[in-house]
Amino acid sequence: GSEKLLLREVFTSVQDSESLLEYICTFVFELVHIWFLDRKLIMEIGFLDKVEDNAAVRSWSETTQREEGDSLAEGYISELWDFTSISVTQNSL
Repeated sequence: GSEKLLLREVFTSVQDSESLLEYICTFVFELVHIWFLDRKLIMEIGFLDKVEDNAAVRSWSETTQREEGDSLAEGYISELWDFTSISVTQNSL
């Protein structure tokens, strides 16, 4: 196989025996390992893609907490109070 580290637009073709052909397009720095197996191109996107995903989730979480307040703050009341019933008790052990 071969390895390349590059920034580019990636179109990945995903198909299994039960579903229609789908195309996924991403712009990422990626480490691509390429193998040819029974005329199928298998692409494995490595660690860098996961780092980008984690950074995006962390950024979204921090922004949401700044804009809407921290849901773990003392005195916070859930907007879903009529859908949930929460009871907090302390056991003396």
